[in-house]
Formats: sequence, structure tokens, C-alpha cells
Amino acid sequence: MGFHASQLIAIQIIATVFTPDFRTYTRGALSLTAAVLILLAFLFWLMLNYSNRVAQTGPLATQVKEALSTVHQDQTLRLLSEKWEAGEYHRQVVGDRDWLSANPLPVAKIPTWSRAMRFNR
Repeated sequence: MGFHASQLIAIQIIATVFTPDFRTYTRGALSLTAAVLILLAFLFWLMLNYSNRVAQTGPLATQVKEALSTVHQDQTLRLLSEKWEAGEYHRQVVGDRDWLSANPLPVAKIPTWSRAMRFNR
């Protein structure tokens, strides 16, 4: 089984194109090729690193981000509420003498009985 003449010519052209002799290329052409390959590698790296940001711009990603922030906010508020109900903040304030001296308790102005009777209260 032999090859047809056109097939042999095609094989010779393919072999010549895909196995070039690098001595025939100039340094400028080789450096340009290397620069293009480095640029393509850099662009590929950028695409991989910033694809996460691009994915976050979609509507589904926005919903997920809002849901996660809501869960985080609920957890934070729950922890703060538990501390408030346990009186932890009150203990901190009572224990801080500097804060107590800088912020004295307000004095309530309660009307006396005679003044209240004047206004029929």
C-alpha cells in the first residue's frame, strides 16, 4: 500500500511547517514569540484570579452574598443580645470607675406633691 503523490507532498509540507529549523529565525522573531507566549500566560493567570470577582457580579451570586451577610448579621446580633441579657455590658460599665466618674447618673426632676396638685394631677 503506497502513498499517492499528493499525499507525499502534503506530508512533506506538514513536516516542514511543524518541524522548523530554528537557525533560520532571527532573535527578534524568537523574542517576539516568547513575549507573546508570556503575555498569553499572564492573561490566563489574570482570568483565573479575577474570575471569582466576575462570578460575584451575577444575580445568583448577589443573592448568595446577601444571604450570607444576613446569616452573619443574625449571628452577630444574637451574640450581642445574649451578652446584653446576661448583663455582661452592665458589669463592664459598673466596673469601670473612670467611665462612671465621666458620666454621672442624671437626676430626675420629680414634681413635688403640692406642685402636682396645682395642675390637678
